[in-house]
Amino acid sequence: FRIRGGCGVFIEKVNSQYVTPIPSSVYASQLDEWFVPAELDNDETYLIGRGEKSIALIFNHFEFDSRGLNSQRKSAESDGKRLVTLLTKLNFDVRYHVNLTLDELSKEIESVAKENHSKRDCLLVMILTKGESGELYARDFSYNDKTIWKNFDASKVPSLNGKPKVFLFQSSEGMELVEAVSLQVLSAKKVKKDPDRVIPKCADFFIYHAPIKEFQSSESEHKSSFFVHEFCSQLEKYASREDFATILMHVSRKLSKRLHKTDCMPVSTSTLTKLLYLCKQP
Repeated sequence: FRIRGGCGVFIEKVNSQYVTPIPSSVYASQLDEWFVPAELDNDETYLIGRGEKSIALIFNHFEFDSRGLNSQRKSAESDGKRLVTLLTKLNFDVRYHVNLTLDELSKEIESVAKENHSKRDCLLVMILTKGESGELYARDFSYNDKTIWKNFDASKVPSLNGKPKVFLFQSSEGMELVEAVSLQVLSAKKVKKDPDRVIPKCADFFIYHAPIKEFQSSESEHKSSFFVHEFCSQLEKYASREDFATILMHVSRKLSKRLHKTDCMPVSTSTLTKLLYLCKQP
């Protein structure tokens, strides 16, 4: 077995089958020399990369109608370019939008929700902006993150049923957004025919909020946000061998070391029912 494009899955144990551990000194480009295939259980792992390219929506806001909001986010443009490059390499259909009004943003979300995702494996939405009191800012008005992800629940987009839906928000606040991002997994009603296949409306969601904090990269003249820098760095390092939730755990740990105790910390909420790997599996 050879890993296509340097992407594979590293799992120590799956259904009593083992693969050879990869030394920490081995980089992703060398994985095909260490990978020993093991059959993945579809009940435990989302199938990724077996159909059309999945959509990655990125909304990047750094210019606002309110002058008081335009004093920060100097890293926005460089962050956006890095995310587009990385997600394209991960075989996403990247749709990148800059400084949309709330109406424009809402129409784009509704348009994607109406598409047929039956041949796609997942959905990724990223919003980089500013916010306060549980609200995010479009160019002109603020909105609650729930207005974004609620468009993709099982009742509204059946072609995404059973598929992971990832929403990553970078705004000015972290911990104060806990209540805003909390998901209630709805109980499936009892039915006579195959009740185990009934999917809760909010199953298969992963939502992550990270605060804005910028630094001057030693590798370039551009500023970068801590979150985007660590998110891209950890994906580049681990996407071929660790699941997405574990990668975000690495990101949170890195952020905790960079941020002061008084700063807001990342908050995540997950109703994923399986492991999610962003690289194609064997």
